[in-house]
Amino acid sequence: MNPSEEWKLRVLASRAQQQPQQQIWSKMAAWYESWVLHNDYVDQTLPYILPFISPESRILEVGPGTGAFTIPLARCCAGLVAVEPAPGMRDALQSNLDRNLLSNVCIHPDCIENSLRLLSHMGPFDLTLASFALYNVEHILPVLEELVDHSSQLIILLGTGESTDWSRSLYEQFVNAPHAVPPQLDCLQPLLTETDLQYELQLLDCSNNYVFPDEGAMVDWWADRLRIKTEQYLHLQAALESLAEKRNGSIGIFSRRTIALVTIQGRYAKIPSSFMQEKRLPQLNCV
Repeated sequence: MNPSEEWKLRVLASRAQQQPQQQIWSKMAAWYESWVLHNDYVDQTLPYILPFISPESRILEVGPGTGAFTIPLARCCAGLVAVEPAPGMRDALQSNLDRNLLSNVCIHPDCIENSLRLLSHMGPFDLTLASFALYNVEHILPVLEELVDHSSQLIILLGTGESTDWSRSLYEQFVNAPHAVPPQLDCLQPLLTETDLQYELQLLDCSNNYVFPDEGAMVDWWADRLRIKTEQYLHLQAALESLAEKRNGSIGIFSRRTIALVTIQGRYAKIPSSFMQEKRLPQLNCV
């Protein structure tokens, strides 16, 4: 099986085990902001991203969520285009931008697969960042090619393909099937080799904490995530109690995981500088 087919099959298997992505992320916006606060992956990865940015930089961010990276990046660049399909995430992102008095971010309300024409209208970009945002793209090669064509640097954050022991256990108990892990580094590397794209890889040890204000919120969240039936609720509660710890007035499952930071030199970097200056758009205007 070729790498792009393997990627597609992993996407489809993961979708079959979950609710629709926009539905998930729209209702999880508030939880996601809390998740970011209780984890260190943004702090761990920003030092690898910021050296590519100057006050004149134009950035494309794929799947910004509520702005974990958008806010610090927007403070350092001339303008940022944020491609975000989930309405709940967009609303939270706009609120966070307003709260931080940032007006140099344009939010584009669609998925990246439907936004490729946007790149030719609004690009090129000095940096494109896709943070845990490509795992649901079924036809990944056209997207990768377009991002590379319209970027000086492309940075992709994603998992390595391994799930934690405790999450595998929950899926086996309550989904009656192994956790269908979406495509991660184990699928991306063969794709990059197939397309002859040169890349650098950093593996980072990050926290993987799922923290909740109380036990009820924790059980409800996992019941929704795992699509638990009513008769399984008490069983799930017992399973989570065996995994959870109480810290600083909250309760959660605390663990660590390895994430991958993949840096790809885009083809935009190979265009003569005089041409790049002519092509560069003076302002960011959503289309």
